[in-house]
Parts: sequence; C-alpha cells; structure tokens
Amino acid sequence: MQVEVFPNPNTCEFTLAFELQEKQDVAIEITDMLGKTIFRKQLNGNRGWNTAIFNLSSDGVYNMNLTTGKNVVNKRIVVRGRE
Repeated sequence: MQVEVFPNPNTCEFTLAFELQEKQDVAIEITDMLGKTIFRKQLNGNRGWNTAIFNLSSDGVYNMNLTTGKNVVNKRIVVRGRE
C-alpha cells in the first residue's frame, strides 16, 4: 500500500492519500505522542487512489496508522501553529 500525507508539516489541515490494489476495509488511527487516540475510523477503500482530508486543531506531532488486513503503514504528522 502506498501512502502519502501532505502537506507535512502543516498548520492544521492535511490530506491523506493511499493506493489500494483491491477494494478493502482500511482502519485509520491517529494518536498523539503519548499514545492517546485522537481519531479512529474504518473506511471502505476502493481499488486505486483514495483520499481523505483531516483537521487537527492542536499543535504537536502525531502518528497515523493505516491498517488493511495484515499490512500496517505508519506516518508521522507535524502540526504547527499558523504564522
């Protein structure tokens, strides 16, 4: 599974794009650096590229895990205050 997060770092809003070889369920979980779950959702992913837009209002560093079957991809997301 190919996964991209952009822009990263960001000021609160970012896009998640991921490519699937077949239609399948995708679990998305975002946690803060202490391991507290900030967001969790199950999506029905389609074959090809899928996108989702997220908005995290608090500055910090977050981990995003995408899980499909036995595959897990982890991305680090940096949110910085508006300048």
